[in-house]
Amino acid sequence: MEATVKQVSIFKGHEKAVRGVCFIPGGKQLLSCSADKTLKLWNIENGELVRTYEGHTDAVHAVALNSDGNFAISGSRDKTLILWDLEKSEPVRIFQGHTDAIHSVAISQDGAMTASGSGDGSIKLWDVASGELIRTFEGNLGWAWAVAFSRDGNYVFSGAWGKAVTLWDVQTGKTVRSFSGHTGDVHAVSFAGDERRAVSAGDDKQVIIWDIESGEIIRKFEAHDNKTRALKLSNDDTVIATGAMDKRFKLWDMNTGNRLFNSETLDAGVHCVDLTTDNKMAGAGLDDGSIVLWQIEIVIPLPETEEAEFGHGTETID
Repeated sequence: MEATVKQVSIFKGHEKAVRGVCFIPGGKQLLSCSADKTLKLWNIENGELVRTYEGHTDAVHAVALNSDGNFAISGSRDKTLILWDLEKSEPVRIFQGHTDAIHSVAISQDGAMTASGSGDGSIKLWDVASGELIRTFEGNLGWAWAVAFSRDGNYVFSGAWGKAVTLWDVQTGKTVRSFSGHTGDVHAVSFAGDERRAVSAGDDKQVIIWDIESGEIIRKFEAHDNKTRALKLSNDDTVIATGAMDKRFKLWDMNTGNRLFNSETLDAGVHCVDLTTDNKMAGAGLDDGSIVLWQIEIVIPLPETEEAEFGHGTETID
């Protein structure tokens, strides 16, 4: 697999670090959240700011979209989650229950549940429609930096303080499996669509691909020269995007661990990354409040038999 990547845009509008970026399905808009207490919706084609969302009273650390892209949930240092209708500027619902800053948010594929990780040492599961707390996952996590749902909604995968990587049963809130391999706090996780693998990254600079069933490491590699704070697995489970405090954004082949792209040094550390569902665009939120976008073309070499038949060695995914 090979990648051709070109930087196409830089959005500037946030006053402090960008902590979350999410492409709206369709690839024409991007949602961001920031330590400046706001969320912003951007037009990707012209770079214009579409809407600013105000409701949190402190830094917004995380944001997640539902699969349709019509609502988002943000988590803040103010200890609350807010549900947003993206067509409106006012909060729809506020979720209260955490006793410390919220650092991570995820929404189940069906949009019915949201999970939040907090500095209070807990992960909480909420009913999106009512805002009611369903359950608190059992276990002292310190700071729960990252959470992700499996696509069937049966499990949550988390990364936390003290090297902790954990698989949780959504129905019981209990630990299914703990994973050992990181040597520092784990700040980013992503669950593969095949529901057999998951990926994590953290302060030890490592990216680890896990076998969910056995808990064993499938692949481990040093991704950056400084703390890795951002990770996103592509919708088709082929590409991993990462970002770090070394001011770099990178792309990796999920199946081989080979590096596909290494950006030039950016203006600030990378807190968050995202990929469009078709892998044609990537975005990164930086510590200086800016958002950088890249255009991507992924090329997958054909098997040797097909190469001989068609007379060329690569297939472009358009």
